[in-house]
Amino acid sequence: MLVYALENGVNFWDTAQSYGSHAHLRLALERVGREKVIVNTKIGSKTLEEGRAAIDKALEEMGTDYVDLMMLHGVQSVDEFEERRGCLEALLEAKAAGKVRHV
Repeated sequence: MLVYALENGVNFWDTAQSYGSHAHLRLALERVGREKVIVNTKIGSKTLEEGRAAIDKALEEMGTDYVDLMMLHGVQSVDEFEERRGCLEALLEAKAAGKVRHV
């Protein structure tokens, strides 16, 4: 489906660890090439350590060294955002390391 979507002009692929679709995205990337799509994914971690592990796991599952965007998944309030500040720090580290282009 992802390859069909790209062939028909959809070059923004959105996923998340909780969707269970990273493996599907990996297969599609192997077919079309990483440079042809914009990849967005989301993680639900809270702490710095959990965030680091989730970022590396997501990249591994998708078979890529980087994603174009990675977001905190499902933040519903300012309080929840504050509770997940450690994960945000992990995302910013990953951006500095070139694993994530935009947070």
